[in-house]
Formats: sequence, C-alpha cells, structure tokens
Amino acid sequence: PLAVRGATTVMLSVGVAPGLSNLLAARACASIESVDRVDLLIELGLGDHHGAAAIAWTLETLGAEFEVFEDGRARRVRGFGELRPLSFPGESARPAYRFDLADQHALHRTLGVTAATWLRFTSPLTTWFVALAMRCGLGRLLRVPSIRSLIARALSGVHLGSRRCGVAARATGRTRGDPLTRTCAVMGREEALMTAVVAVEVVRQVLSDDFPPGVLHSHEAIDLGPVLEALEREISELAISLPT
Repeated sequence: PLAVRGATTVMLSVGVAPGLSNLLAARACASIESVDRVDLLIELGLGDHHGAAAIAWTLETLGAEFEVFEDGRARRVRGFGELRPLSFPGESARPAYRFDLADQHALHRTLGVTAATWLRFTSPLTTWFVALAMRCGLGRLLRVPSIRSLIARALSGVHLGSRRCGVAARATGRTRGDPLTRTCAVMGREEALMTAVVAVEVVRQVLSDDFPPGVLHSHEAIDLGPVLEALEREISELAISLPT
C-alpha cells in the first residue's frame, strides 16, 4: 500500500537466485497447463569470487531450519538435510540439497505451486563434504557469529576449482491430462557478474516500461528475453536451454 500511495514500483528478486531462477521457473510453468511442482537447481563454482558477506550468509543458512509448503501443507525442513538428484539439460543427474533461498517462497506465494530450491557445488566431492559436515553438527557451530565470521573471511580468499555457475527450473505437471516436465536452464560463469547483469537489465526495464505501482517480484513483470540477451553479451560460454 505504501508503494501504491507513492506511485512507486518496487521490484524484488533481481539477481541470479532469486531473480533469474524466478524468471526461468515462470517460463517453465507457462509451458504446462496444470503445474504441480517446480524444482530450482542452483550450482555454484568454488573458483568464483564471492564476498565475505555473501559467504557468511551462506554459512549461516547451511543447516538452518525453514518452512516449505508441499501438497497444501507446511512442514519444517533443514538446509542440506534432504537431497534430490537433478540435472542440467544434456547432463547426468547429481545430488543437490535443500537450501533456503527466497525464490521458492516467492514462487509459492505468487504462482500457488509447490516450489523447492536445491543447491550444489560444481565439485561433487565438495557437495558431499558439506552435506556430511551438516549431518555431523557443523551447522550448530556456524550459528556462532565469531566462528562464522572467521570461516567466511578465510573462504573469501580461496578461489579453487571451476568458476561455472548455473540455474535450472524444472516444472512438472499435466497438459491435456498427460504428465509433462519442462526445464529452463542457464549455464555460465562468474556468478557475481551474472547477478549484476540481471540486476541492471531489470532496472532498465523498470525505468523504460510502464509498470503499475506496488511491490512485484521479477517473474511477475520482467521480460526474460532481454535478460538472456544481456547475459549473452556479457558472459562468455553461456548456454541457454528453453522449452518451445
């Protein structure tokens, strides 16, 4: 109501996840008549550059409990407490783990679908090690601010392995009564740069188009096409997969 009274448009979900993940999920859902579920896969490379604040937030969220809605009911889950084998188009499925990113909550509230976000690293060994550490109780230690800050500062200077990152949204449901699955995905490099490109394109669309006043998530108003074009201009080795 405050934004409406001020004739102002506020846009949320404007990075990679949330942001690009929301836009891909909305595109996948649009190609299915009746959507039952959306699974969002986020893959991050440890060779990329991540700020200490982002690393600290990720560490704090690892192992933390949060609420999800499935089959019309709420239940409590834990970060890295459940796994699901997921894949990017043309690749074999690998385990990814539940993680409390905002995109799944926004999609559930705005599209009315069951949505879940799953995180993994490009290194299967690292993904497995993090999951094992959570089962062994490391999550409790990471909730201690001094320990979390110390680890975050140490990790911010480590850049080993791949710089690849990717987002995939898999929607499952039915069209004309038949089961159907559609996946939209973007694979690239340098997650921080991808975040900046998506954010700038969202700002460009908000400033140049006539959006209604109020608070919106990007998938409710932003055109995916120009976002992908901007990513193609700025990101090397970008791979895009969209259903017809």
